[in-house]
Formats: sequence, structure tokens, C-alpha cells
Amino acid sequence: MKGRDLFDAVLWADPTSTSLFYTFLANLRNEVLKVKETTSVHKFIRTLAETGRLQRCYTQNIDGLEEREGLVMNLSHGKGKRKRPSPITVDDNRTDLEKGCQVVQLHGNLKSLRCTNCQMLATYTPSAVRILISGAAPNCEACQIASECRQAAGKRATKVGLLRPNVVLYGEEHPDAEMVGILAEADIKAAPDLMIILGTSLKVHGLKVVVKEFSKAVHAKGGKVLFVNNTPPTDSVWSDVIDYFLEMDCDAWVADVKARRAGIWERQIKLPVQKLTKAGAVAEKKIPLGDKENAGAKKRKILEPKTPGGRARKALGMNSTLQQTPPPSSRKRGSKKHNILRIPSTESESEAHRTPTKRRKITKNIIVDSSPISPPPTPTVKGGRAVRIEVIVSGPERQLQNEIQIYEDSDGLDVAARSENVESEPKPNSSKSQEAITKRRSLRNLKSVTVTAA
Repeated sequence: MKGRDLFDAVLWADPTSTSLFYTFLANLRNEVLKVKETTSVHKFIRTLAETGRLQRCYTQNIDGLEEREGLVMNLSHGKGKRKRPSPITVDDNRTDLEKGCQVVQLHGNLKSLRCTNCQMLATYTPSAVRILISGAAPNCEACQIASECRQAAGKRATKVGLLRPNVVLYGEEHPDAEMVGILAEADIKAAPDLMIILGTSLKVHGLKVVVKEFSKAVHAKGGKVLFVNNTPPTDSVWSDVIDYFLEMDCDAWVADVKARRAGIWERQIKLPVQKLTKAGAVAEKKIPLGDKENAGAKKRKILEPKTPGGRARKALGMNSTLQQTPPPSSRKRGSKKHNILRIPSTESESEAHRTPTKRRKITKNIIVDSSPISPPPTPTVKGGRAVRIEVIVSGPERQLQNEIQIYEDSDGLDVAARSENVESEPKPNSSKSQEAITKRRSLRNLKSVTVTAA
């Protein structure tokens, strides 16, 4: 018999091939149990699952060695609740239900027996193993108990099924085909960006359909399909499906990947975080960690401007009357009042808000702008205005050649400046000219002169 004939459904038609099938699978199971170490491919699949890179693994193998690496192979867990694992310290701390079914066995397994009548699953017992090695199949205990109960009740006996290895032969339908289809559909919708095909001939019809459907989803995402095997695929069938083919052993390929991309095998760990006390937690909420510059901001006091005293008010020319009125934006019921200085002004509203005149440039003995200088109002004790005029002289050797004349007109206080030669003496009968000469002589040989009039 060919190897393919041992896994084809036609063997049930011949008692000899059926007996050979039972003996072969019983011995195969015993050999699998003797395996002490899994291959590097199994460890590679586990690494992909632990690092969150594995969407799902579909395998044609029936040995179940993936379960030794901690991978979940129970279809009843479905697609899982979380796509990626959380940071781990030593082992993956997720439950099997959270992981979901990580490995789908397309051809069944050697872990259990299945009844040909009621489809109940049973475990391998020593007596069942001996019967299978002899080329026969043990009876299903569930069917036998149900039949005996009916006979005890005076009813006719029912059929008792046989326990066969829970593997899917070519030409048979998968007993859990509905659950496998649900997982495949979910994986296609997840749109993975890489599909790796390892060590298969790609000749089984069911597997060919699955691979082609997955490749469409991968290419739609812009991903690639990689095929690693000792024999190349058929170009007429797989040229549009497989993007890269590596003709090498699967374990050798995994070793090469580990040498090139060692970061895939690195685990993501959770760094220990020191627990804060209750006081530290409150402080952390208000001040971010690591902000040393603002660490003492909580302890700083905001100083409000104090109300000037009597001497300060007198120097500033303010009235002694202060109004205790809070600003409109900060006035609240029960809030503390703030001291705001209210300075009375005798000027009209238009005069108070008048745009200040720009600075005028004085050159040598000529005033560029002949218009009178109108400085901004400054509060005084009497409610008038004080004017400060500063004249800069180029050097101490130069004599003051400008005469500043101050006078009052009907509209208020104005200042005018005119340029005169020092040698020209004013008329003696002019009291204002005499006063200007006195000021001029007392201010000789100075760098700057300041005249204030109120």
C-alpha cells in the first residue's frame, strides 16, 4: 500500500486495509509519545504566538506536538478574546479562553478516539491500545451502556459503535468543519500581512482552497506569501499565490531567521514600578513625575501687590481715598475683596484716552516738528500735569546753546521749545527772559538738563 492509501477513506471498504489502518495509527501514537523534544519550527510558532505575531496556525500534522509548547489546540475556545498578549515576565499569563484556539488541526489528532455511531470522543486506554494494535477497534462504552439500559427496560437493543482514531481521512468531512470555517472566516477578515507555508506538498484539495483564500486576504493588505519546502511548488497552480519560495529544510530556515532576526525571540517584559504612598500619589496627580523645575510650585505663595503707604501716595501725588472694590471678573459671593487703587482725574474722558504724541527728534539748533509737545497726563496732587523734558548735550566741552521757555496758555499747560544763541541777550524789561537766562547760566557744562513744570 502507498502512504496516501493509509489516509484515504476508501480503506473502510476493505477489512484488511481497515485492520492495517488501526495497527498503523496505534503504533504511530506510541512513537509520538516517545518524542522528548519538539522541533525548532514548533518553538518558532510558539514564539510568534507569545510575541503577538501569530494570527493562527493551521496544520496537517496529527501528532499534537504544538500542545507541548503551550499552544491551545481546542476548537471550542474559538478565536480568542484578545488579539495580542500583554507584557509577560516569564510565561504567557493569559488563560486558554483568552488565547483562543491557536492551532487548528485540519486532519484531526492522535489524542482521542471517536465513535463511529454517536460521535462521542473517548480517551486512549491501555486496553483500547492493545485492541487497536491487534487490528481491531474497541466498542464505544457510551453506546454499549445505552443499549443495555434499553434492554433492561424491555426495549430492543441499539447499535453499538466502534472507537476509531480521531483523524480525518482524504474524502471525509471534518467533524468540526463548522468551527474550523468560523475561525478561517475570522482570520480572513483580520487581514494578515504575511502567510508562511512550511513543509507541505500543497496537493490536498481542502488545504489548497484554504491557502488560496488566505493569500487573497494577504495580498489585499499588501502583504507577501512565503513558501519553505524541500520541493518547489507547481508554477501553473501557485505562481499567482506564492511570492517567495525557499528550497530548504524548515528547521534550517528557522535557524537562519533566528541568526538574522534575533529580535523576534526577545520577550517583552514588564518593568517594576515603585508603588507610591497616598501623599505621593496626590502630589503625582498635580505635578508630573520628572518635572523638577515645577516640583516646588505647590509650596510657592503668590504675593499680591500691597497698597502704597502715606509717603508713597504723597510721592506719587495720589489722594488718600482708596476704594475697596473687587474686579468684576473675580467677584463672587463670599470671595475675598482685593485692594484696587482708584485715582481721581480732573481731565475729560477724551483727554484721558488721547493717543500719546510720538517722540520728536531735536537736531542741533533746529526742532524738526514745530508742533507743541503734548506728553501723556501724569497725576499730581492738584490734579494738574507734570512735564519732564530732557535735553542731551554731546560733550562736557560744549556749552548749552538752547533756551527752554515754559509758559501757560488758556487751554492748560503746554511746553514749547525754541532755539536761541547764547550770545544774544534778551531785553532787560522782560521778566520771563531774565528767568530763562538765570536757568541757562546755572546749567552750563552739563551733559543733560531736566526741567519739570507743574
